[in-house]
Amino acid sequence: MTVETHVADAIERVESEAERMERRLQALDRFESAVRDLEPIDAAAGGMAGSMTDGGVATAIGGSATPRDACATVREAFAETIHPTVEGSPSLGEAFRDELGQEIALALAPRSAHEFTPPVKESVLSAAGKRRAQLSASRQSLALEAESLASAAEDVEAITSWLTEADETPLLAVGFDGLRARHEHLAEFREQCDELARTRQETLDRTVGQGGAAGVAHRDVVESLYEEFPTTYPVLTTVARLNRVCADAQRAVRDHLTRRV
Repeated sequence: MTVETHVADAIERVESEAERMERRLQALDRFESAVRDLEPIDAAAGGMAGSMTDGGVATAIGGSATPRDACATVREAFAETIHPTVEGSPSLGEAFRDELGQEIALALAPRSAHEFTPPVKESVLSAAGKRRAQLSASRQSLALEAESLASAAEDVEAITSWLTEADETPLLAVGFDGLRARHEHLAEFREQCDELARTRQETLDRTVGQGGAAGVAHRDVVESLYEEFPTTYPVLTTVARLNRVCADAQRAVRDHLTRRV
């Protein structure tokens, strides 16, 4: 008997995504380090004027080439560190916006009139910090998913192995006591499947992270992970399939038991 499952494929997918997440966090480390090493221009000395936005980015109406060079350095640091780790091969501007926000992307755009002042530097680092919190929450969610999959895989393997071994012996060749024992085993497996489904649903309903904007719904992470799979919920689909197989097997065993009474 062959029972199709997707748990092993899910484990490989999570491992691959966890590795990519580590690369993204390491790239963010290098980007933040490069930004911290840059000296901002003094607003008064650079001839900058204008009001601050909520994010701390000011609009410049004058200035020298030095701040423009600093902004270019930030863009180059982003291009060398974070941009290569972003999925989908977006343009540099799109990646900047998606990773650090629209305001930072506009402030550091090549044709922007903004200067690399202390508030701008602080805003870039603040945006990077928020992104780090989001990525860290996603990494926690991946770790939770890996743990959940490993636990499910162990139970699924135990059930499928028993079903495969039991299927090798025709029911006609099994005695009355053996049939009763087989029926009880199948009942236990069905209860185990129900428990697996409940536990999995509880895991899917969790929110992982530091709360607030950094918290991520585990269900959202799972749906994103398996969007290209035959099923978005590989564990639940596998468990439901196993439960049906066990139920069918139970009915067959009961038929044989009834005939022998």
